[in-house]
Amino acid sequence: MKNDFGELRSILSDTPSEESWARLCDAIDAWHRVTFDDEALLYVTRELEDWPDELRVAPDSWRELAKSADLPRKLGLALLYPEIELDDAILERWLDSGVMRHVRNFDLKKLESEDLLTRFAHEGAFVSVRKLDLGNTSLDLEVFRVLVESPNMTDIEWLNVGWTSLSSDEAGEIVGAAPWRKLEYLHIEGNGIKEEGGVALVSSPHLVSLKHLRLGWNDVGNETCEALVHAVFTSQLVELGLENNSIDDRGGVVLCESSRLSSLVEFDLYNNRFTADVARAIAQNPALAGVATMDLNGNIIGDEGREALRGSPYLSESVLERLERFGDDESKLEVDEEE
Repeated sequence: MKNDFGELRSILSDTPSEESWARLCDAIDAWHRVTFDDEALLYVTRELEDWPDELRVAPDSWRELAKSADLPRKLGLALLYPEIELDDAILERWLDSGVMRHVRNFDLKKLESEDLLTRFAHEGAFVSVRKLDLGNTSLDLEVFRVLVESPNMTDIEWLNVGWTSLSSDEAGEIVGAAPWRKLEYLHIEGNGIKEEGGVALVSSPHLVSLKHLRLGWNDVGNETCEALVHAVFTSQLVELGLENNSIDDRGGVVLCESSRLSSLVEFDLYNNRFTADVARAIAQNPALAGVATMDLNGNIIGDEGREALRGSPYLSESVLERLERFGDDESKLEVDEEE
């Protein structure tokens, strides 16, 4: 084993970078585990405090160790552990050990134990959660409320609670009240939050950083669309998913006429209740010129709507070319424009 304190000091005096982080991890791996914990861990921890979170990604060997029964304390120096799906056994070890308390990202889609999920929410065992994937889990409203109210969730940037057991308009109200000023990505599809929940969510004064919103399969309607036009985040939305909802022309036209959609790249309107009026609103809105992916399948825009889209001075050539593949009785507009 090479216990070289001078090497650690030299690396940590460099400008933080991916290269210096990789060198640091290699240098730490060269130490005897007990010696590093006793003599160097505290120093390295302190010196890393000002390093950007995004640089502190666990190397492959640490990710493998993070799934083992024995968690070396050095693992806590990495903040990001991508591509680790935490099952019940791994999460329980993380909760018990305290070593991983500074980890920022959690993929809990494989979690089966409701007790562990409750424990994750209640204990506040992690200092600052930035990315949390709970999609398709047994997450219920009670546990979700505890999670949202946790001070460890204040800096959350990415959240997937799609297709869980929330099933209530209260879920939208809870998100709308959450102080999540750094949240950029929210996936809450398939939870039946309905109109009241949708309006409460998009009317939040806190979601000032939101860029990606997946709100499909929730039975939201016109009032949610009308509230979206005035939301604090609408002008910066890159992705908006409203598929399989109960929106008709009233809400669709108001939304698709909005000049605040100029950042949109992905726009999913699949299977609502739109007619040619919404197609005309899309065709006439210069703010939608940057949309690269759009889905209008499942709506009844008819020949009149398709003609309006073909005549748009704003939709790109590739969008218009893709229109031609749909027959007169089809109502699908799906565009994948290569950058």
